Amino acid sequence: MGAEVDRSRMTVVLLGVYACMALAKIKPPNEWAQTHYLFSYDLGITRRAFFGEILQQLGFAGLTDAQAHVIAIALSVLGGVAFTLWIARNIPANVTGLGLGLVAVTSFALATFLGNTGYLDGLLMLLAVGALWIPGKGIGAVAVKCLLCCVGALIHEAMAGTLAVLVAGQLWLQGARFAAPLPVIAAGGVAAVLTLWTPFADEALARIAAEVDTRALDFNARFIAIEAVVVFRDGDIPRYAAGWEDVTYVFEKSWVLPVALIYIGVLLRWLLSLTDHRAALDRLVIALVVIGPLGVLLIAYDLSRFSALAILQTYMILALLCRLDTRVKERCAEIFAPLVLLGLLTANALIAFPTLNPLPNYYDRLPGALLDFGEWSGDK
Repeated sequence: MGAEVDRSRMTVVLLGVYACMALAKIKPPNEWAQTHYLFSYDLGITRRAFFGEILQQLGFAGLTDAQAHVIAIALSVLGGVAFTLWIARNIPANVTGLGLGLVAVTSFALATFLGNTGYLDGLLMLLAVGALWIPGKGIGAVAVKCLLCCVGALIHEAMAGTLAVLVAGQLWLQGARFAAPLPVIAAGGVAAVLTLWTPFADEALARIAAEVDTRALDFNARFIAIEAVVVFRDGDIPRYAAGWEDVTYVFEKSWVLPVALIYIGVLLRWLLSLTDHRAALDRLVIALVVIGPLGVLLIAYDLSRFSALAILQTYMILALLCRLDTRVKERCAEIFAPLVLLGLLTANALIAFPTLNPLPNYYDRLPGALLDFGEWSGDK
């Protein structure tokens, strides 16, 4: 297992490394992210309005660009802090664990998470880590976990297919098998009800857009972000649907997604090796936690965003297993040998997924560097 390391000191080290990551990767949020802070339920029952409703109740009838920047940075940074603390407090307190922690907090997946500055994923991460820390598996604990997942679904419906699956996986691995599906069912139910109650675009889009525009005090509200929270009738096509044909999406589907799938596949293979002593159903649940965020890609085109979240959930389920299963904890040094850790750290240095707030050095690393070759550079 390697030499023991004081957990408190390890936590400080990992938080320090994370701080360097955050300083390097946090960017000014884009208008899509900022527009999501302007929704509230007085505009009608819509998806993704819960956080804006909270801001309204706190007295923010409108937001300046500076205020939106502060909110955006706080969401992403605090979400990353929650992730880092979960890793630091649960991985083995030894040299191997420290190496794993460094891999996680310098991950290109965490860099992508931070580079998507201001997206609501930061809030979802905070809620999920809070749910994971709720002790026990009794009725009270399960109820609180489900409540936090429901709040996450009110903030963004992606909670149901991503981090709620992780919370469900925790319950299963703790032995609460009948209760395990409840966080996903609860979050999915909230998302479904919101979708049913959300008004149609031809009835409410113009009104919502006009009000949201008045709340953006000195920046431009993104119209297609408003389209994303209403429902379109059959035959009506929202403007954001053009994203499925955009060259950026085609590139991500051709190169970014394969890189992500290979990386996730390798991590999953190691996870299954660590847990080969557990029941087949346990290992299936672990696999579902890892690939859960990829299912969102069936309805969303943010390939790098949800691929990165799948990688982060892989690290989080690994930390959870180290906490729950002594044998997994002991075998980490066997699976994650120094050369493996070195390889993962090297991958973090060589790979950069595109972020929704683009970083200038993205095209210096894979897979972005591939844009200079072949069909992407215009050569035939």
